Amino acid sequence: MRITRSEPPHLLEAQAVGELEGTGVYRLFSSPLGTAILYSWDVSTTRVWMNRVAPVARPALAWNHDIVMRQGAHGLAKELGAKLIAFG
Repeated sequence: MRITRSEPPHLLEAQAVGELEGTGVYRLFSSPLGTAILYSWDVSTTRVWMNRVAPVARPALAWNHDIVMRQGAHGLAKELGAKLIAFG
């Protein structure tokens, strides 16, 4: 990941290069419950084998992705000493 845009304290954008290529954008804003983070991730796989198995493996890949993202959200909240209110 390489940061391509930063507008503290509300926006951070980065470019991914490697097995995944594309853009990720973190948007931070105040909410009644505290700071909310919205992360948009628009990437594509670059490995031929991933692209070939994706049509049949999509449910397993989506399930795995959800688990990894949920673990990441919990780990980030723990690292920041914050309470994770929601995960969508």
